[in-house]
Amino acid sequence: MKTLFKKVAVFFRVLRALPLLFFISSDKKNKKLQMDIERWCSIMKLSGSYIYCFTYLLSKYKEFRSLYIYRVNSNIFHRTIAKIFYPPMETLYLEAGEIGGGLYIHHGFATIVAADRIGENFWVNQQVTIGHKSDGCPTIGDNVMVTSGAKILGKITVGNNVVVGANAVVVKDVQDNCVMGGIPAKVIKNVM
Repeated sequence: MKTLFKKVAVFFRVLRALPLLFFISSDKKNKKLQMDIERWCSIMKLSGSYIYCFTYLLSKYKEFRSLYIYRVNSNIFHRTIAKIFYPPMETLYLEAGEIGGGLYIHHGFATIVAADRIGENFWVNQQVTIGHKSDGCPTIGDNVMVTSGAKILGKITVGNNVVVGANAVVVKDVQDNCVMGGIPAKVIKNVM
């Protein structure tokens, strides 16, 4: 009985996502979205087809919905359809100039991501603020994790392979390969 219920649930998820599946299948150049889906499936330990993972993530995670809408934002029709069928998380704001593929949002409520550029494989937790001061917005490298409550503010550069610890406040440039913590944040550990 459980197997039948799962199959019926998957059927209705795919049916609801058909318009969006049509859009993503016709947009072959959206490699970033493909990287996002692969990363989410890896972290969530989901197995199955690309379509299964995509529809599961859309139906279960408002954070993923917000990310998806960010990725298709330039197509008004596509964005509108996505918002109707899959409302995004209301307190998650993705307003970066460019975000590389592989973005993972873990508990995204009360999170603001407003950067000039963010590299690939970025991980962000809840209640994070990444934003501007009077001098501009941050630039963030590849393989960066920003944990709960952290702040990254101003026209600074955060290097590659960096972890910003919980509640840290980063207001100065950050080197590659380190863990940052404290208020104001400083290097608490070098890695690699």
